[in-house]
Amino acid sequence: MIIDAPIDIRSDWHPSLFAAHPLPMWVYDQETQAFIEVNQAALCQYGYSRSEFLSMGLSEIQSSIHFPGGQDDLVAAVQISQGNIYRHQKRDGNFLYANAVIMPIQFEGRRAAIALIQDITSQVETILALAESNQRYKSLFEHNSDAVFSFDLSGIFLSANKACTQTSGYIETELLEMSFLSLVVNRHKARARRHYQLAARGRPQNFEISIRHKLGHQVELNVINLPIIVQGRIVGVYGIAKDMTERKKTEKRLAWLAQYDPLTGLPNRNLFMDRLTQAINRTNRNSQSIALLFLDIDNFKQINDTLGHAAGDAAIRHMAGLLTSCVRDTDTVARLGGDEFTVIMENVHEKERIADAANTILTALSQPFKLNTHEIVLSASVGITFYPDDAQDNENMLKTADIAMYHAKGQGRNNFQFYSSDLNVQAEKRMSLESELRRAIQRDELVLYYQPQVDLRQNRVIGFEALLRWKPSHGALRFPDQFVRLAEDTGLIVSIGEWVLETACSQMSQLQKNYAYPLRVAVNLSARQFRHKKLLENIRQILERTRLVAACLDVEITESFLMEDIRHTGSVLNELKQMGVSISIDDFGTGYSSLSYLKQFPIETLKIDQSFIRDVSVDPNDAAITSAIIAMGHSLKLEVIAEGVETQEHLDFLRHQGCDLAQGFFFSPPLEYHALTDWIDQFKA
Repeated sequence: MIIDAPIDIRSDWHPSLFAAHPLPMWVYDQETQAFIEVNQAALCQYGYSRSEFLSMGLSEIQSSIHFPGGQDDLVAAVQISQGNIYRHQKRDGNFLYANAVIMPIQFEGRRAAIALIQDITSQVETILALAESNQRYKSLFEHNSDAVFSFDLSGIFLSANKACTQTSGYIETELLEMSFLSLVVNRHKARARRHYQLAARGRPQNFEISIRHKLGHQVELNVINLPIIVQGRIVGVYGIAKDMTERKKTEKRLAWLAQYDPLTGLPNRNLFMDRLTQAINRTNRNSQSIALLFLDIDNFKQINDTLGHAAGDAAIRHMAGLLTSCVRDTDTVARLGGDEFTVIMENVHEKERIADAANTILTALSQPFKLNTHEIVLSASVGITFYPDDAQDNENMLKTADIAMYHAKGQGRNNFQFYSSDLNVQAEKRMSLESELRRAIQRDELVLYYQPQVDLRQNRVIGFEALLRWKPSHGALRFPDQFVRLAEDTGLIVSIGEWVLETACSQMSQLQKNYAYPLRVAVNLSARQFRHKKLLENIRQILERTRLVAACLDVEITESFLMEDIRHTGSVLNELKQMGVSISIDDFGTGYSSLSYLKQFPIETLKIDQSFIRDVSVDPNDAAITSAIIAMGHSLKLEVIAEGVETQEHLDFLRHQGCDLAQGFFFSPPLEYHALTDWIDQFKA
């Protein structure tokens, strides 16, 4: 019970009223705060005996209360009481909240005070719980990273947290004069209104919309609307909105990447296959045909290896732009990956029309373009297949076009070839040969043969050319023209080339121990091997491991390859020269080298191609060319070696022209390593 007015107790004392009062009461000395008297209700309330209670002071029972919610919560608590609120401790250690009405009195001549105590623990705990809940909501509202807001039933903002102002761009005072729908983009207004109305009818909603930021850009939101219910009545709607703009951009980007190539923006393999399937379906309905062009950039790895991957990417983008500009708007140009592209051309009838399209592409590619400081000319090998003549589904169309493309590469690159059933047989043979070659490498079936090189001036052997052979455990010996091109195309030539260098240097190092003068070994470097970024490091390490003097290694590169990339070739050759390695130009006379460039390279030997030597004794033209090469080589202070020397007439002609060195069957066919010592001894004898 709450006492409406203070008890009027002055000098008179009413013990019966005090003792029998149902509410706890006590009297304490105002100076010492010691208890003077206590009633039975107080003893029951606090659990002390009378003697225990009267031996204590007020401070041992009573402490002030500090509300976590601050003054607002204290005012709310006081509103339910008529006096001061304290926290009291009982004998068992538990606490209660008390509303104390305190009046001064005179008690036995002492200045005292009488306190009337009302237990309001349940009311205070309710207030504290509400205060805590209010604080939690306030924290959730103010510090939430998502936009939190509320509307009245007409859709006008009632509140908005900081995240809401950041998401919309409007300050709180601006939002409180606006409706949520005024922020929503036009195409989503009907959706937002429908969800809001459903929430206002008591049904929570979760939906996605776009709003217009104050600065004009669009913001993607995931919105939750909840009804505000007070005493069973819906009075408004809460809103929680998560900014999904970046997530939507990411999802859109991922969806795009699933179908498009990020480097060129062209359809990727997935979208290409889907479009090819759709084209086939349309063709089945209108009885038309489809042409599929499969394109591969020729010697693309050379661009990556010599100019870097950034240049390679630029070349890919250039290729994509050219292809798109060379075909019809209705055609699909796609990048399958790497340097492979495809073109789907629907509603085609004549091969001549497709041939014209392929020629247009190859002509466009042949135009030089600038790549940093380099002038680049691209070429491509193009394979062409038709639906339904060559294949009946998208997978087989891609397969037959790929086969035709590889046939174009085999025909010298920079051309197009139509698919035929014969090519399928060739492709299967090629795949079989590739598998066999990989197994041959694993089984150590590759061997080196050596053809002697003879100094014509002193008539002595000066070294050998290492020649690669494939010696299967079963079957005939295979020569390089049967598998080296395949090794180049598949990249196996790099590991094979390293093995050749290592083996040749090791075996020549061993052979030299039997002779008082050094013998050199000539090793052919393939174009792909020469462009490999670890070539120089590999040669340096091989020479160290095999202990072969660098001057005893002669690397041979072809004349045509010499001119492919002047700057890179010159850099590598100069590095080799600094290491002490000799450099020869193989098959000289068959290419189109510029003498001005030839003079700048650190070349020591020109090797006359055997095609000129074969008829040198009977064909005046071959004789003239051979004589000119020897004279030119000597004028450049280079040694000249002739290969393919097979007869005495060949030898006599070369000696007469002053040729320095020679090799060929006249001296010896290529020999296995174990036969070299006997051959040298016989030649010396």
